[in-house]
Amino acid sequence: MTRSVTEPATGDEEYKTYSYPEVTTIASSPKVISAMNEAWNMTLNSCTPLGRCEYGFYIYYDHAKGEYYVGDINKGEILDNRNIGPAQVPLGGCSNNVDVCAFFHTHT
Repeated sequence: MTRSVTEPATGDEEYKTYSYPEVTTIASSPKVISAMNEAWNMTLNSCTPLGRCEYGFYIYYDHAKGEYYVGDINKGEILDNRNIGPAQVPLGGCSNNVDVCAFFHTHT
């Protein structure tokens, strides 16, 4: 299932329509589920009494194959548990600006 957004376009077209997948559609992909579980396990394994960090990755959709694929899992900085503040995950570089459709990350 997708959502479409229409906006004024440049050039000869009056409007351009973009289609975006629903979150539930993305999250039901076996490849995405596997990567989510891997990122979550990495998060759990990185937690110590002194610190924690979060992990995340880009999610892509290959229109020709009709399937999702994921990028490399990025590791955030270790956050000292004595400091109150948000952990962060660097987005890193997006490997395909056409296929990218989401970024998933864990929370601690």
